[in-house]
Amino acid sequence: MLIVVPFLLIFGYQNCQKSNFDQAKTVLNNSSQSVSTNQAQKIVLAQESLDKIEFKSNEVAQIVHGANQVTVVKSLVYSFDLSSGELHVIDRSAQTDVKYCLSEVQKTQVNTLLSAASICKGGIRIVEGMVCAQVVTEGYGNIVTNRDEFHLGSASDGCGSHSVDLCEGSQDLKNWFQSVRAGLANSSCSN
Repeated sequence: MLIVVPFLLIFGYQNCQKSNFDQAKTVLNNSSQSVSTNQAQKIVLAQESLDKIEFKSNEVAQIVHGANQVTVVKSLVYSFDLSSGELHVIDRSAQTDVKYCLSEVQKTQVNTLLSAASICKGGIRIVEGMVCAQVVTEGYGNIVTNRDEFHLGSASDGCGSHSVDLCEGSQDLKNWFQSVRAGLANSSCSN
């Protein structure tokens, strides 16, 4: 009796939950690499109230530590307020926040780029014959609206599932950021 009851409990358990194998099989049969369409979304940024855009950057810096000079890699966040044109360079490890101001031309450029753009949020990406590594891709920046935050360039696994990025124009936005970052010395605020 002590042997039969545990045996029945262990092997008699049934999971009655509906499986998603049929849906995955359908997606795999359509092509060798596809995205589940029931989870893909497109968000038009012209219809959103944009607050700010942030870019993440790892930069090499020289700091003085005692009598020695040490090279470190700093993780910086460049936070652009899209309405005021203020730019804050935030170093979270050193707890510093340096304020700059965008020129009217730079402010108009980024607002034009974003108002013409859309964000594509992908669904589950299934690659036939391949197992996806469970490595989260952090991305290169964030767009913050009054109702949501979009992590540009991010994905939830090595195959790119649940990816979020601009549908088109991501390179233009990155180029704009590089030009602003290169000219920070000339971006001081008049106040």
